[in-house]
Amino acid sequence: MSISDFTNKVPFSGKETLSCLNIGYPPVIGFTSGTTTQTNINYWNTNYFNEQMSRDWYHQGLREGDYIIIFGLSTRGSMRYSMSMYEENGVIPIFIPHHPKYIPEVIEVIKKYKPKVFNLLSNPMIMAFENYFEKNNIDPVELFSCFDLFHFGGEHMSDRYKELVKSWQIDIIECTSVGDRYAAFECKEKNGFHVYEDLLFIETIDDEMVVTSLYDTPEPFVRFKTGDIIKKYDDVCECGSSHMRFEVLGRKTYQVKFQNKSLFPLDVQRIVETIPETRSGVFQIKRPRKGANVIDIIVGYEKDKLNRNLSELKNELESKIVSSLSIPNCVELVEAKTILQNNPLHKVKRVI
Repeated sequence: MSISDFTNKVPFSGKETLSCLNIGYPPVIGFTSGTTTQTNINYWNTNYFNEQMSRDWYHQGLREGDYIIIFGLSTRGSMRYSMSMYEENGVIPIFIPHHPKYIPEVIEVIKKYKPKVFNLLSNPMIMAFENYFEKNNIDPVELFSCFDLFHFGGEHMSDRYKELVKSWQIDIIECTSVGDRYAAFECKEKNGFHVYEDLLFIETIDDEMVVTSLYDTPEPFVRFKTGDIIKKYDDVCECGSSHMRFEVLGRKTYQVKFQNKSLFPLDVQRIVETIPETRSGVFQIKRPRKGANVIDIIVGYEKDKLNRNLSELKNELESKIVSSLSIPNCVELVEAKTILQNNPLHKVKRVI
């Protein structure tokens, strides 16, 4: 598929495209993230989104006339209700669906338009890019040299992927959802996610983030529990901002208690991604039933990297989890693509 073919099928860049759209503020149906059961959300007035994103993106260096890749999730409503923000700020968006099959088109677009910002990468997409680069002998450093910044979101970036993107010589800042109404970004100092007190109010109850929307919305987002365990910072950031910021420590629903121990997905991920066949870090923890003697963990392997029988791989994983976490476990091995096909494309549901 050529770029010209692709642009006929997907909303694309260019002020001509933006100006012909009937942009206003009608109701838009989006969805909450895939960490829990997806819930419909009505985005009635999107001015708050424009206000917040315009501030963050200006700080990140986006200016009028710059191209930005939106490797986005259309099912969450983000494309439509953000269009006016791009137009108002003079930024030219290139929309590409968040799916591995579009990586060749992403590469074509990068070579032709030299975008400045890439929004966004996720753990599954970093895995997909890594595999594509290896199979097609592409130098990511050369390919990504035009970018000033990448956004990352969906879940915590894994330790292995942090090292991997360093080798690509790209600068990544993370973003996160705030009550599925706002997207909070790190600044370039990477000292936590910044929020704006004129748009929303954040407090903590038993360390859980509770958000109240202060902007025009019909939804009763009054002291809305987000399920995120956070740490708040009220001091002045090194970037000069005095706005409150926070760090996400984990999701309350992802804490698994087993035999008087607390287990978080990141504990398992740090083990799984050290093994070549499971380096993608695709796994799911089954919440143990009362009286269970072991904890069941589904781990995805990459078939083209498998150079031994599955029983050997299973034994190595189980042994490493026991020695590192002191938790008896039973690993079920499936192809990584099977898990990814049954989960949101920007994150895997870690606890089932």
